[in-house]
This record gives sequence, C-alpha cells and structure tokens, in this order.
Amino acid sequence: MKRLALVTGNYTGIGKAISNFLKQHGYEVPMIVRSSDYDLTKHEDCQRLSKDFITEYGQIDLLVNNVGNYETGYIDDFSVEAWKDMFASNTDSVFFMTKYLLPELRKSKGKIINIGFCGLEKFSPPADHFAYQAAKTALLALTKALAKQEASNNLTVNMISPGSMENTVETKDCLKRIPMNRLGTLDELCQIVKLIIENDYLTGQNIEIAGGRAL
Repeated sequence: MKRLALVTGNYTGIGKAISNFLKQHGYEVPMIVRSSDYDLTKHEDCQRLSKDFITEYGQIDLLVNNVGNYETGYIDDFSVEAWKDMFASNTDSVFFMTKYLLPELRKSKGKIINIGFCGLEKFSPPADHFAYQAAKTALLALTKALAKQEASNNLTVNMISPGSMENTVETKDCLKRIPMNRLGTLDELCQIVKLIIENDYLTGQNIEIAGGRAL
C-alpha cells in the first residue's frame, strides 16, 4: 500500500534530505515545493497546494512542515518586515498547511512533523535570535495543542528541533556553543524522522538533535 508524504521547502537542505530519506523508507514524495510555485506565507497558496496535492495523488499520510526563513539580529536593527516574515514563514505557513490538509490526514491516520529549533523549551533565546525563536516557540505551542486535539483520531504530531547541522548558514564560531564540538549531519536528523514515522504512540514531543547546544 502506497504512502504519500508532502514535505514543504524540500528543494534544498533539511527538506531535501528528509524527502530523500522518506523515499528510501516506503514513502512517495512526489512534489518539489518551491517558493516560486507556492508562497506558503499566504493562506491562498497553502490552500491551492493542498488541493493540488490531493487532487493529483488522492491521499496524504505524512506532512512535514519544514519551510521557514531564518534571520538574526538585535531588535534595534530588526525591521518590521523581517519580524512579520519570521512568523509568516515559520508559524503561519504551518497553521495554513495543517488546516487545509487535516481532514485528509485524519482519514489516513497520518502524521505531522514540524521543524523547530533547539532551545525552545529552555525559553532563553540568544538576544540576536529573538524573532526566529519567538516564531518557533509559537510553533511548539501549536504542535503540542494539535497533538492533544488529534490523539483521538490516531493522528500524531511531533516536532524535531535541530541545532547547527552540516548545512548551517552560521559561521564556524557556532561550534563554541556545541558541547560535542561538531555540526550534526542530516542523516542523524533523518534518524529522528524514522523514529517518528515508525511509532504510532509518540505524539506531542519536541525532539532536539543539537549535540548538547542550548541545554
């Protein structure tokens, strides 16, 4: 029996790695979701993508909400537009995609994986990460609330929160903040995906893969 997965932002980086991993583990990931095709900060485009996917493929068993911009800076210099974009891309997009695909995910007793960032539950963000972590903290609240709501439908909702991975845009100075003194690999992150897709009782969890960063 085929299993269909939709991974947002799957053209490069984490999204691409997860998509390739899923293809090796029994899922079909039939669409490359580019920002040039769908602007997932807009609910109309999320609705269109959801409709296009179900019309074309007939079902969805796994939704991975990976898309999301990353920008750092202190509040003095952080623009209003950048602040809005952090929430639009990292939080609003997840709400929209989940809202429009939830009926189909309920039918399949599927799974939702949201991509966060390490240190959210410590609730002590670096000053220059305030906007990004604020958006991801809101996503964590959404993840936990939705997990409670959908447990009776046998639909699991979890979050994976990576630290600095091998595709990071940070400088090498970030190693100073990682007790294991190395970047994480995308394969190591995908092993957490494997844990989630193989376990039907795991829900509402935020699993960090960060080498001890932000403990």
